[in-house]
Amino acid sequence: MRAFLQKLFGRRTAASVGGEDFSWMFPPNTMIYPAPWARYWHDQITYGIAGFADIFCHDGSLVDAMRANGLKTALCVGNGISQEPRALAWAGFDVTALDLSPFATEMAKKAAPPEEFLAGLVGVEPYATIRSACACP
Repeated sequence: MRAFLQKLFGRRTAASVGGEDFSWMFPPNTMIYPAPWARYWHDQITYGIAGFADIFCHDGSLVDAMRANGLKTALCVGNGISQEPRALAWAGFDVTALDLSPFATEMAKKAAPPEEFLAGLVGVEPYATIRSACACP
């Protein structure tokens, strides 16, 4: 993320600005240790920006393509606290959601977003009833 921001804005990103620590905004650099990811997602929730986890999730075209090709399952890897797996299940797919952080997995499972929110993520009406939506670390 830091490299992306540096490239995007042409300057170094700072974890500290004006004496305030903003290191919590940057995802960890590890893909093998769950503790930094648990801390990252906890901080996202604590600072009130966790709702942005789904800001770029617009799966309407994906759902249309999956249905057109007879696909019925989806694997969401590294979904964090995103509700995309739940939205895909709501749209009628059998979904397995995996994340390195048990904390993020638990938060995603506990969330109960309204149907309007789920419809906004997948851009469709419900296709089937959710039999069982779960996430597993």
